[in-house]
Amino acid sequence: MTKVTAQLSVSLDGFYAGPRHTGDGHWMESAEAAGFFRVTRWVTDAMAWRERQGFGGGTHDTNSEIVAESFAAAGAYVMGRRMADGGEVPWGA
Repeated sequence: MTKVTAQLSVSLDGFYAGPRHTGDGHWMESAEAAGFFRVTRWVTDAMAWRERQGFGGGTHDTNSEIVAESFAAAGAYVMGRRMADGGEVPWGA
């Protein structure tokens, strides 16, 4: 039997990538990025998340352990078009 684990994250307005983002340019340099990281600071500061993204540093705490467990349990990731178009490319070229 296959085990399915689901985790969902969405902003209150339903546009996690931001309603002002057109898909042009680098999303990390857009005004939308600041708002996104303000909401998700708990995960982006976690050592486990930063290591997964190829960044150094981070905090090893309970949040980091939860993130590490989530990564370990995932076999596939599904994301919306706006996040994918915004440059979310952990799979490389």
